[in-house]
Amino acid sequence: MAWSRPVVSYGTPNLTHSTLRDTNTIATKIKFTSPFGSAQYPHISSPDTKGKYADNKWKTKLVCQMSEAPVQAFIKTVDEAAIAIHGKSGEKMYKPYVIDEDAGTVTFIFKTTFAPAIFDAAGNEAKGVQVGNGSVLRVMGSLVEFEKGISAQINQVQIKELNGFGTCGFDAVEGYAFDPSDIRDEPAFRRGWLSR
Repeated sequence: MAWSRPVVSYGTPNLTHSTLRDTNTIATKIKFTSPFGSAQYPHISSPDTKGKYADNKWKTKLVCQMSEAPVQAFIKTVDEAAIAIHGKSGEKMYKPYVIDEDAGTVTFIFKTTFAPAIFDAAGNEAKGVQVGNGSVLRVMGSLVEFEKGISAQINQVQIKELNGFGTCGFDAVEGYAFDPSDIRDEPAFRRGWLSR
């Protein structure tokens, strides 16, 4: 018979803890909201299904500056979650971040097997938007227990700055201005060219 323990605060506004149990499983999750960071290899609108590292999951890495107070606070949140879930041994188990001391950055790793909800900076739903490398975003989700440590699962993503696929990186100059009528039906265009 399933039972649940009330949510308990661990002293961090974005950190809550809950445990669900039944006769076969024990699943521990701790909710979080990450700081804003730069997305690296994001698969937010669709799962990663192609290439060497494809695992059919929605995921992103988030690169943050170690010098920022919210980032330091989030590292502490993750460390405390590992201990809350695994006890003292959680200090040395896997945690979903990697620190690069030379660069002064930390990279958080987020994944999920379900499509996350996506929102813009104002909190409006942005379902289907293409999120590219360098987009500035934050993640809401759960730190979840597994055998070797904890993982960070995505539930929601908020985009502060979008760097989407097809976003122009050039400065504006005088010249050609795109018009939808410029798009030609390629087979028809080829037929016309070949008939000459």
